[in-house]
Amino acid sequence: MSAIHAAENRDRAAIWAILEPIFRAGDTYAIDRDISRNDALKFWCEGNHTAYICEAKGRVLGTYYICANQQGGGNHVCNCGFATAPAARGKGLARQMLGHAQETARASGYHAMQFNFVLETNLGALKIWAENGFETVGRLPRSAAYPEPSTTPPKALSTRWCFTKPSKSSLFKLLSGVREQTAPGLHLEKNYMSNQNTQPLLAVLIDADNTSYQWAEAIFTEIASLGEASVRRIYGDFSTGHLKSWNSKMATYAIIPYQQFAYTVGKNSSDIALVIDAMDLLHANRVEGFVLVSSDSDFTRLASRIREQGFDVYGIGQKKTPEAFRKACKRFIFVENLLPSPKKAAGKGANGTQEPPSKSIPKINEAIRNLDDENGWYSLSSVGQQLLANHPDFDARTYGSAKLGDLLESTGSFEVDRKTRPARARRMLSPNS
Repeated sequence: MSAIHAAENRDRAAIWAILEPIFRAGDTYAIDRDISRNDALKFWCEGNHTAYICEAKGRVLGTYYICANQQGGGNHVCNCGFATAPAARGKGLARQMLGHAQETARASGYHAMQFNFVLETNLGALKIWAENGFETVGRLPRSAAYPEPSTTPPKALSTRWCFTKPSKSSLFKLLSGVREQTAPGLHLEKNYMSNQNTQPLLAVLIDADNTSYQWAEAIFTEIASLGEASVRRIYGDFSTGHLKSWNSKMATYAIIPYQQFAYTVGKNSSDIALVIDAMDLLHANRVEGFVLVSSDSDFTRLASRIREQGFDVYGIGQKKTPEAFRKACKRFIFVENLLPSPKKAAGKGANGTQEPPSKSIPKINEAIRNLDDENGWYSLSSVGQQLLANHPDFDARTYGSAKLGDLLESTGSFEVDRKTRPARARRMLSPNS
């Protein structure tokens, strides 16, 4: 069993052994990769930083510090840094240290905890923060100089978690709330960590041969919930009659057509053009994510390649879309779930049937098994994130519910508590329990 306590001078060698490879790698902390041992320990343990260590059987396995995030009017919000020894990763140590830090923050009189500069590539940390109530309050695309020059610079995020009920003002909704009485007299221009437009810029690339023009409105309405469609292109042979219905939709939604003549039967030159343009956009760093609108498995490798570069990929297509393409996307959305009921049969090959809620239970149970519970309760947002991580095509609408909480209740196997913030859920207790 590991124990956490304040660090002492004798612990500094062990702390440095943990910090040195992390700082040298340069892919998680915004710290000089060539920082000296003395400067690193001074940063971690001295000044307004209070350092703690986590040890087991006499070995230091992890360390964290806590300090005021700002001085003066900002000293009621704290900041922390965490580091875990490589051999101890994946064993819940980071969660244990975070829990200790949160209790330390409460006892010290802080109202909230904020991490100012978290790289989006630090997936392990982001997962833990999200599961413990943190929210992203700002994004700075390509703000970090990544160690590998060939790698696209990742976004830096600012995340915050608070102990008290958020303020209802628009300012403190954005910042996830400090105590209500602190709001008067405190002035911020939006959030200094945030872009004025916090929505990611998306490239929407449509395979016209596999997408009905009748779905255009529903598709772009859904895309608006994902980000800003700054690039809108559609690919196909528009010289033939079967795609002429797209003409009015191109004008309505400002979609730019990319004409690709079908020179040979059985060869799809428009697919190749879409792939070439996607790679050009990827390396031009003009967008932050891609939406591939197609039901064609030929785009599986494209989706995988884009995600390898650190960009989000959303797929939109029919339920008949092969699983490989669906799994390659960060999230895959069935177009049948986007259409009003009378139109669900419209369009080539559309299948508007819904699954019974009971069919979602195995997937929900699988997601819950991967989460840490609090007396049997699970954060509803964490359940949703884990479901999408396991099944990118998971959607409550597939099972006839508008939201995940509604779906859980409709199964009859889960209880949802919406009175807490964030909302939470648990398996339904049996009458004899």
